[in-house]
Amino acid sequence: MGAPVAAHTRGESCTPAVGPQEAQRIHDGLTGQERADAPASSRIQDHPWWIRTQTYVGDEAQGTCVSSLPGRISAVERRAGRQGGVLFGSADCQGRPAAFTLQAAAGYGELVEPRLAELFKAYATDAAARRGCTELTLPG
Repeated sequence: MGAPVAAHTRGESCTPAVGPQEAQRIHDGLTGQERADAPASSRIQDHPWWIRTQTYVGDEAQGTCVSSLPGRISAVERRAGRQGGVLFGSADCQGRPAAFTLQAAAGYGELVEPRLAELFKAYATDAAARRGCTELTLPG
């Protein structure tokens, strides 16, 4: 849901989730190979599926790390990549740094892995355009 001031805030986050019935419907529609690679059916029923997208601009972007201590990795300094289950990218938003991230729930992330890069590209491209950002750098 958009808000008139959304393009001017320092950050935004969205976490859409899928309930157990919808998760089972998706699981039932997988190909044989996708189903073989998917988490166990009990995991599908017992754990929520979600994807979290986040945008940070300015000071918040400078402090955005995509790994825990030790060996913190700055999303802005690294520019773009993947660290564990987090995809991240960066941009310049009218002279301020921006960091974009996407993370999926364990189990669900493995299931939708082939589609995450495309989803992240669409999200980051849209978020950068809404904020007037340039020099968007995404994982290769």
